[in-house]
Amino acid sequence: MGSGAGHQVAGHAPMLLLLRHRPKGQRSHCTATNDQSAEGSGSDRDPSQVSRPVGDLRPCLPEPPGRTLSTSTSKGRAMIVRDLMTTDPVSVRPSTKVKEALALLDENDITALPVVTSDGKVRGVVSEADLLRDLVDKDPRLMIPPGETFLDGPHCVGDVMTTHVITVHEETDLAVAVDLVTSTAVKSLPVVDQHDRLVGMISRRDIVRMLARSDDLLEQEVDALLVSAGMRDCLVDIKDGVAEITGAADHHERILARVLARAVPGIVEVHVA
Repeated sequence: MGSGAGHQVAGHAPMLLLLRHRPKGQRSHCTATNDQSAEGSGSDRDPSQVSRPVGDLRPCLPEPPGRTLSTSTSKGRAMIVRDLMTTDPVSVRPSTKVKEALALLDENDITALPVVTSDGKVRGVVSEADLLRDLVDKDPRLMIPPGETFLDGPHCVGDVMTTHVITVHEETDLAVAVDLVTSTAVKSLPVVDQHDRLVGMISRRDIVRMLARSDDLLEQEVDALLVSAGMRDCLVDIKDGVAEITGAADHHERILARVLARAVPGIVEVHVA
């Protein structure tokens, strides 16, 4: 993976999920298991040049558990950025050579890199476009108008990086991050802590990958969560990311079932009868 100024890319390590096989299309019934699952994600990083200071978006802190349970809706928006972000993303320093940054983009199949200081604080973002701009000279065999000169290309990342970037925090509601990457030209967002130190990246690709997960896999993971909460009599049916849950014993179990299902990446809506 990345070398030099870059850090090793490490997405979420998926947890083991042991579940019985269920024929496609059959309604799932909760069965006893001790494992749960959480799918990790990678990230195609491509923050655009947007004039917003680093860290100007304050985190949307999650509500206390009691309040969350009593006010949750059927929509699948209970996730926070930490649930989906790529941890330890590849990064560079302002002094990193342009050639090295280009190599990191190529080796890691990404389109942009966060630029950090020696203590890990985000100071900018450098994209493919930034690195390529003014790097390729005109072919000298072409007719050059009298008086035209060739300018030296950029040498370091600091010469071309975008210094104003939009960042989010680990506790930021995922819905806020989705709004940012769909309503602006920004494709990826650096995730920072309270000291503006880089802790991860989240991108449009991460969100697409999450929403594209198969209904069968989503059913299995919702099954596992319900069983882990002692709700073995629940029936789960998922179609196009919409979960239908029946069999909850009382009002408390219905609320708990909704919250647990909403926590599964890829669930877009939950109905509990």
